[in-house]
Amino acid sequence: MRPIKKWIAISLGVGALMTLALIGVFVAASETIPNPSPALVHASYVAFWPTVGLVYLTGPGPNIGTPEKPIHEGTPVQLLAGVIGIGFTWIFYASLVFLIFWLRKRTI
Repeated sequence: MRPIKKWIAISLGVGALMTLALIGVFVAASETIPNPSPALVHASYVAFWPTVGLVYLTGPGPNIGTPEKPIHEGTPVQLLAGVIGIGFTWIFYASLVFLIFWLRKRTI
């Protein structure tokens, strides 16, 4: 296997593992902690910035609460944006790992 193909395969694998590990950590933390700390919430926003950005671009869902206390419901468009955002997160982390491999190979 050529080195470039090997690096791409490794970076895609590591990117997928990093994304799944981050999802697992944040889901486990949100289930075990009834009211997660704002630091954990903001850390998840930073780690999954492509997902947060895409869901934000879809806008809030329909208001199912009162005007005084709005509660917005998710829509299928927001669900699709979340799935696409997870894919972009995976591509971002895979590209980051590939860039690290490439820079390391270039300096050696």
